[in-house]
Amino acid sequence: MKEFPYEWDKNTPIVPEDQLRDLTECLAQALLCNLAERNIDLANVVLVIILSGGMELGVEIQAIIDRDYPGIVSRDFLVTRTYPGIISADGVVEKLPETQILFGPKDSLEDKDVVIIEDMVDSNSTLTAVRRHLESLNPKSVTIVSRIVRGKPNETQQQVEQRLGPIVYAILASFPEWVEGKGLDLHGKKRGQSYLSKVPAQT
Repeated sequence: MKEFPYEWDKNTPIVPEDQLRDLTECLAQALLCNLAERNIDLANVVLVIILSGGMELGVEIQAIIDRDYPGIVSRDFLVTRTYPGIISADGVVEKLPETQILFGPKDSLEDKDVVIIEDMVDSNSTLTAVRRHLESLNPKSVTIVSRIVRGKPNETQQQVEQRLGPIVYAILASFPEWVEGKGLDLHGKKRGQSYLSKVPAQT
């Protein structure tokens, strides 16, 4: 693929199914390269999929890994709930948004190399809560993988990685619209859509 990660610009309305398939393949291979460069044994890797949005990406990533390295990588799940913050009538933030872990991996992650699978990293709050929770379980390492990272206006890939920490991702989206399809939804719609599309910010 010529461009990876792919910078989804504001003038392109969709990322079609065939391009997404190529990007997911590149994402899985980039993850494998990242792990190999750090001398991480795949037999020690646990994919921790954040439900429900990360399910489709997690299944796709594991299928690609299993194709090349059958039955080596294990998988577990984690569910979060984010409570909105409170802003007063005069614009003062009275309470910051809070993410809680409803349930996490059943098996021990001690000394495991954990790979967190998330469909989209929008703000850092959910990711921070998940990473903090998993790091409390004493893994050997934690790696973040996401299909999409929401960038700030004119933010570069290097700036994204400085803001979020080490992360392997396929698409950088720096525009105000929401994104739906491939596990992402707005108001419960189009989660199963086979391509990614933009939704106007006012929707």
